[in-house]
Amino acid sequence: MALFSLLLVLALERMMTKTRLWRSETYLDAYFSLVSKPLKLEQASPQVLVYGVLIIPAALTFAAQTQIDNLFFQLALGSVILMIGTGCPNVRSSFKGYLQAANRGDMQACDLYAEQLNYRPETGRSFGQHIAWINYSHYMAVALWFVALGAAGVVLYITVRYVALRLSQINHPQAAGLASILHVLDWVPVRLTTLGYMLVGNFSEAFGVWFRSLIDLKMSAADMIAKTAKASELVEPDLHDCTEEPCTMLRLAKRNVMLMLVVVAILTLSGLLV
Repeated sequence: MALFSLLLVLALERMMTKTRLWRSETYLDAYFSLVSKPLKLEQASPQVLVYGVLIIPAALTFAAQTQIDNLFFQLALGSVILMIGTGCPNVRSSFKGYLQAANRGDMQACDLYAEQLNYRPETGRSFGQHIAWINYSHYMAVALWFVALGAAGVVLYITVRYVALRLSQINHPQAAGLASILHVLDWVPVRLTTLGYMLVGNFSEAFGVWFRSLIDLKMSAADMIAKTAKASELVEPDLHDCTEEPCTMLRLAKRNVMLMLVVVAILTLSGLLV
């Protein structure tokens, strides 16, 4: 069932342009607005209150997927929530604009589109590495949590990611705590994702980087994605062609998604995954 939902959603996500009803921020914005004012979430809220806000949507989804014993309902629930939680139309639009601007030699427009994609050169990561991170955050991490916990896993991950970003933007006292929770939620998925990078990329070059990252518990998910992706695809940023490196990293990420689908299919056929 997980395999069918993944195949369906990834195919539809490539074929259609999502309306607001199929975008996670539509529901997360509404949920955050609903709870933030009465609970004073944007002020110095107690830690337990903030964590409760994170858990409630996932808990309700988990109750629905476990208590309603109907295969069609569970399949529909999982597919719909995965469709909402996967991808980001604004990101795809900005990246497409970046490529079009680069092809016509408009470097100023490229910089503007890169800003829309929240690329920060001061992090030390290249734009291509940033694209690999975006793909992980909006595709691989969501898909892996779906495989692990179903629809509830997707809701948990995207809720924590959203609230962590919102509170970090206002320097909320609980922002650091939420960043730590997100680090924990990313710990296994990012290591599985970078393992895939090695298998579909340059294994001999990437293994050392991946292994060192594996035992470094404090390394951020973004840094691990950046370092392993760079080692898996030996391409350097080209001052004369600013599309080569990001497109190469994107192809690496797409091959990794295909590998993930193959692994899920094998686990499903062997009976180890429902």
